[in-house]
Amino acid sequence: MLSLPRHLETDDLNKLFASTIYSKGERPAAGKQEAAAWLPLLALYTGARIEELCQLTIDDIKREGKIAYLRLLDLSDEAADKDVKRLKTEGSRRNIPIAPALIQYGFLDYVDYQRKPNETWLFPALVPDTRYGRRSASWSKWWGRWRKTLGVSGREKCFHAFRHVFKTACRAADVAEDVHDALTGHSGGGIGRDYGHAPLSILDKAIRKVRYPNVKIDWKWTPPN
Repeated sequence: MLSLPRHLETDDLNKLFASTIYSKGERPAAGKQEAAAWLPLLALYTGARIEELCQLTIDDIKREGKIAYLRLLDLSDEAADKDVKRLKTEGSRRNIPIAPALIQYGFLDYVDYQRKPNETWLFPALVPDTRYGRRSASWSKWWGRWRKTLGVSGREKCFHAFRHVFKTACRAADVAEDVHDALTGHSGGGIGRDYGHAPLSILDKAIRKVRYPNVKIDWKWTPPN
């Protein structure tokens, strides 16, 4: 049986971002506090995998000159416990500039809010599951149930579909394939792709081209009371 391609239509995205999580500031317990709001937005504007986002630390939000970016890497790269954090492949280590829209929604304000003594994780309410150590495990189950209550149903509309939406937006913006492959951590088709890397400035220009003109997100993060 052929599986349907994973994708979220504009109508699906508008349903997700018009939900009470954004319109009323609700934070369902199973949605793990601010992760409920930020993980879908981060996926929409980075194309990152769910576990890559769930395992972000505060120190993974970096700045080079005027460019703020996410750093995705194994903690083992910094001589930390390899079981704490992991990426899918060697090529998954990468930097993703933070889109202007995310800054407008208050993402950097959220990061600053999380910078507090003894806090490591960007989304501290997410905890590793006991079987595989994945921080995304229980959150993904909640998100699957929650989207269905909004009328966004179907296996093809899983969280991973955000990755496909982002790739489609990159192509619509005429972002070169090797550049959006660098953003999403996809390996390219030629051996030349294994040499060198895309400069952060090039990635930033690409991210700034990505648009969702028909997606309505009228929201800005504010610190919880």
